[in-house]
Amino acid sequence: MRRKIMVAGMSVMILMAAVSLSGCGKSAKETKEAKTTTAQEKKTTTAQEKKSKKEKKIDIKILSKYDEIKDLLAKYPKDLTAEQAKYQGMVTIEQEAFDKKSKKLWNQFLKSKIERKKNSAIIICQFTTEGDAILQYVSYIDGKFYYVEDSTRDTYSSEKYIQYSYGYQQIYRQDGHYIVLLTTDNKLTFDEAQDVRSLKTAVQLLDVKE
Repeated sequence: MRRKIMVAGMSVMILMAAVSLSGCGKSAKETKEAKTTTAQEKKTTTAQEKKSKKEKKIDIKILSKYDEIKDLLAKYPKDLTAEQAKYQGMVTIEQEAFDKKSKKLWNQFLKSKIERKKNSAIIICQFTTEGDAILQYVSYIDGKFYYVEDSTRDTYSSEKYIQYSYGYQQIYRQDGHYIVLLTTDNKLTFDEAQDVRSLKTAVQLLDVKE
């Protein structure tokens, strides 16, 4: 009788140990799965944060100080694409033309400046043949234009930033093209404008097909 009890007791202990070991194995597996899930969630969150940061809209402020304009332009991605430029509210030029949205933005800028004589600002994004973005910031403040060109994204540009101020804006329509210049001379003819060699006198903003 005593032996039977002892055998029975040993069987119970073995069974309990097996259950205990089984529980430990399951717990380790669950811990591993939990760690994997946490890592995946963290990776997903990081990717979402990067995407959110990349797609964050930047206010185009009305500025006149060079350093402030430069800081604003530096906020845009170094590998800026046409789609990103459009999303950011820039007048985007592709293949010598702007789309309906960009044309609307440009016309709104003209309307604010000419009809309402209201201070305003705009950024024009154009691309080199290699696909690098060049940004042109223009603000109109109290009858004066402040211009900064950002070529930091252009691989082959020697000048990264240029800045000038102008008193006038000239618009020409020639051979199916719509051409816009900022200039210090409001009496420049189209031919004279083509011969201007100094950025201090004039700079071309747009040359798009109508």
